[in-house]
Amino acid sequence: MPGKKWTQPERESLIRQAKQGKRLPQIRIRARSQAAVNQQRQRLREAGLLGQDSKRSLRLWTIREIRTLGDYTNAYRLGATGLLRAGLLTGRSKDSISQQMRRQGLGDPRRREASRAAHRLDVEEKAALAEFLRTEGSKLASAEVADKFRISPKTVTAYRRRMKLQLSWQEARNSERYRQLAEELRQKFIRRTRARWKKWRVERRRTLQKLQWRMKRRTANGKMRRCIRCGESWLELKEFFPVTKRRRRGIVTYTMSRSCRACRAQQQKP
Repeated sequence: MPGKKWTQPERESLIRQAKQGKRLPQIRIRARSQAAVNQQRQRLREAGLLGQDSKRSLRLWTIREIRTLGDYTNAYRLGATGLLRAGLLTGRSKDSISQQMRRQGLGDPRRREASRAAHRLDVEEKAALAEFLRTEGSKLASAEVADKFRISPKTVTAYRRRMKLQLSWQEARNSERYRQLAEELRQKFIRRTRARWKKWRVERRRTLQKLQWRMKRRTANGKMRRCIRCGESWLELKEFFPVTKRRRRGIVTYTMSRSCRACRAQQQKP
C-alpha cells in the first residue's frame, strides 16, 4: 500500500541536507521514517538531483560464497567478527557477513535471539550516556552503567575507551558490583570443586573394590582387615590401608592405619 506522497518542500529539504554531507541517521524530515527517507533519497540520486553524491556499489553474494560461509560457520563456530578477523571471507565487511548469516539462518540461535532483543541507543541516548560517563558515572562499574541504560557492559567499555575515560585497576575493583561478581564466582568455584571431590571419592572406593576383587582371584587366602569407619573388610595390604613409617633410636617401625584409604579420602578437605 503506497504511503503519503512527498511534497516539494520535503524533497527540497532532503536534497539540501544530503548535499550538506549528512548521513542517513542525521537527516531529519518531519513525519518521515528513516526507511522512507532512504527510499526517497535513492530516487533523487537516480534522478541526478543530488549532484556528485554517488551510490554505494553492492556486490551480490555468489552461491560459492554462501556455501563457503555455511561451511566456515558450522566448522569453526565463529560469528561475523571472528570470520572477518580470521580472514576467511576476503572482500566482505562485517555487516555484509552478519546480514548474510541472518538471511541463511547461520550462527548460534541464542546469539541471534540476544542480538534481536538487544537495546540500540538512539542519538539522544548516546549523548546522555556520554554525559553520564563524564559526570556522576565516571567512577561506576561498566556493569552498573549498563543496567541503567539497558545495554551491554562491553558497549559501556567501548564508550569509555573511545572517550579516554577508562577506570583504573583500583577503581574497577573497588565497586560493589565487582565484589558481588567476585563472591558469585567464588561460590561457583566452591560448588564445582566440592562436586568434583565427591565424584572422585565415589570413584576412589569403586577403584579399590575392583582392585581387591582382582587380587582375591589371584590368592584366596589373603588376610582381611576391617575398617573402623565404614566397617568394610579389605585385604590387609598397603594398597587398601595407609602405612606410616617411623624411626626411633635407629629402629624403624611400620604402623598400618585402622581406617581404609576410601575413608581417608572422605576426610580430605575439598
